[in-house]
Amino acid sequence: MEQAKLVHFKQKLLARKEQLEQQVKSIEEGGLHQSMRDSIGELSFYDNHPADLGNEVFERGKDLALRDNALIQLKNVEETLQRIEAGTYGTCQKCHRRIDEERLEAVPETPYCYECRLQVEKDGRPRVRPVEEEVIRPPFGGAGLDDTNYFDGEDTWQMVARYGTSDALADWDEDGGL
Repeated sequence: MEQAKLVHFKQKLLARKEQLEQQVKSIEEGGLHQSMRDSIGELSFYDNHPADLGNEVFERGKDLALRDNALIQLKNVEETLQRIEAGTYGTCQKCHRRIDEERLEAVPETPYCYECRLQVEKDGRPRVRPVEEEVIRPPFGGAGLDDTNYFDGEDTWQMVARYGTSDALADWDEDGGL
């Protein structure tokens, strides 16, 4: 890539970095480091209904999400600036082809060409699940299996199934019998 274009993209990235740093600073100065009690100004929460704090909890969560998103974008911009210094900027990290300048102009921090980005989005992120899920069944997941000696969901179903379903109400007489 030509030196003039590298300087142009570096300036865009530095401006974006400055913008993101200001965004993070603004969010953090907005009371993000204060406790909930201090940020709301309430002396006591005991006499408040939990719904009274719903808006404050929502706004706190939104601020945390916006800050985290800005930090992720800031990290991406910093990694891109490192690629400029290393001389690998403008090269797709997946297929190692040149990234179109139009794409770099639109998204200067992109590490992928258009085709590889589509593939990455299609594949999605790998799902990292907790190790506990290997031994813990999901709720009602094993209800149809009769492999336990204790009273479980499968046994419960066997007991109530003899009464029929809500579709079979016509089978009952007025005394509640069949």
